[in-house]
Amino acid sequence: MKKSISIAAAGLVLASFAANADAGVYVGVGIGTSKSDIGKQELDDMMVDAIEGAGGAVLSSDSSLDDSDIAFSGFVGYRFGDYFAIEGAYVDLGTADYEAGGQVSLPGAGTGPLSTSISIGANGPALSALGIWPLTPQWELFVRGGVFFASVSADLKITSGADSSGGTASDSSEELFYGLGAAFRFREGWAARAEFTQYSDIGDSDISVLSVGLTWSY
Repeated sequence: MKKSISIAAAGLVLASFAANADAGVYVGVGIGTSKSDIGKQELDDMMVDAIEGAGGAVLSSDSSLDDSDIAFSGFVGYRFGDYFAIEGAYVDLGTADYEAGGQVSLPGAGTGPLSTSISIGANGPALSALGIWPLTPQWELFVRGGVFFASVSADLKITSGADSSGGTASDSSEELFYGLGAAFRFREGWAARAEFTQYSDIGDSDISVLSVGLTWSY
């Protein structure tokens, strides 16, 4: 009986050790595509309002918006056993690029061509917590929620004939984000990830990211 109890106790200890084999520090990188929900019509209206506010008029115009870019991240985390982890990261969400051009009439300048370009980008540190659901020894699902300490910048350039001017506006804020994904452990200490992440209220728009990544635990 004592021998059976000892074997059972040893089994429990070994099972506990196996369940927490992944506990500890890990690092990783991620890369993917970001997409902003900023609207082209919203930017068109903003430019028309600016010209009309200066006493001018838009005679004809054309515009384009590239709302997708490459996003990347680098992160370090700590895993507490099978089901929970925390991560600190630096995230770059890329830029959304808007261009507009046309004929305008401006007081004191007459009628002529005017072109505008605006590039809006966001980056900064992020802190999140992960809930993890192991499916097999190789596969697991996870969800995350956290805070993105966003630094948002908008670069503006206006060209009229041979003259051009521009400037940069920036702002910072703390915004919530969440994500869900899957990880595959392909060798000891190494895992590949795929994840969808949603960042809210980043420069008056929401940004979604679809990414893949690689982690190494030690």
